[in-house]
Amino acid sequence: MASRAAQGGAVPRTHAVGTLLARLEAPAAVVDAGTALAEAYTATRYPDAGPGPAFRWLGQAEAERLLDDGEVIHQWAQSRLR
Repeated sequence: MASRAAQGGAVPRTHAVGTLLARLEAPAAVVDAGTALAEAYTATRYPDAGPGPAFRWLGQAEAERLLDDGEVIHQWAQSRLR
């Protein structure tokens, strides 16, 4: 059964990617990926909102994990468009 948002219903006004993906009934892994990306975006855009400047906490392994999260979302979205 498609969610109301997937059927063209009202979508909440939010930048919370995880929330939007959940409203579209995305799998848990996709929702988690969206939440992780949103948290990293906020922390890198607004250093006072996160654990400090990104150069202090965002290493290669974390950056690669976030890229993988983006790919998970992209693949899920592409599958929904087919």
